[in-house]
Amino acid sequence: VSSWGDALAAVGERPVLGYGPGRTYVALAPRRSAEIARAEGPDLLYFDAHNVVLEVLTTTGVLGLGAFVGWMWFATRKARGPLVGFAAVGAVIMLVEPVSHGFAPLVVLALGVAAPRRSRRAARPRAEPWVLIGSGVLAGVGLLAGVALLVGDAAYLDTVRDPRVASLAPAQRWWPPWPDVALREAQLLSLDAQRTGDPTEKSAALAAAREARRRDPAMPFVWEEVGLLETVFGSPDRARTAYLGALKRNPWSSEALAALMQAEVRAGHPKAAVRYRRALCEVRALQCPR
Repeated sequence: VSSWGDALAAVGERPVLGYGPGRTYVALAPRRSAEIARAEGPDLLYFDAHNVVLEVLTTTGVLGLGAFVGWMWFATRKARGPLVGFAAVGAVIMLVEPVSHGFAPLVVLALGVAAPRRSRRAARPRAEPWVLIGSGVLAGVGLLAGVALLVGDAAYLDTVRDPRVASLAPAQRWWPPWPDVALREAQLLSLDAQRTGDPTEKSAALAAAREARRRDPAMPFVWEEVGLLETVFGSPDRARTAYLGALKRNPWSSEALAALMQAEVRAGHPKAAVRYRRALCEVRALQCPR
């Protein structure tokens, strides 16, 4: 419920078009309370509003919600049969749970099957040629995009089994805009750089982390990775800037808080370090005496 309140507060800043599909974390993460961070973990972010109506409103704004409500009205007003009940139960579940890519399509398909069936004797409407051509083109584009996502996802996950930069090449080819690929490349390159000490690999790891940050500067994880690699391979000042950037996007990032606390201790600023320690204690990332 607290997270829903954060989502509504975020909608006030971008009411018309929202934060973009799949980008609920951009709205929620900077507004996380200490209560949520303690309950869920300081580094676990919600990528969904856990309410389909709020999810649509937060990510696509008032215009998107209006289109969604209109679509649901035309989809449900003449639907009949037991599958309507199934879809209704599914909708209730999605009012308190994330919109799962495994469950939501099943609910929508059930709703579609529950639509009234056309009589066999009724004349079938004939589509205009431009409608058929346009539908075919859009279907082809959607199919190609779906295949690219699946292939890129499989290649990305394969790097868990084969943690080499070379194994990430298919994902880089099929998933060029995704920050996850650049972030994974930075992690793999940093492992190689720590093993070999090669300055070229250190620079490449930092460049990959910065590229991940450029692709999605709203994601706290990419700022944390830049901060970590700047601490190990680059500049302490740039590391501090990166960790402060992570806190701006997730005020309870345990990695950023711990790194900044340690940096203040090393710099001889114990009073400044106390502020970060208190935040870590507040979300129980540290075991602190009461």
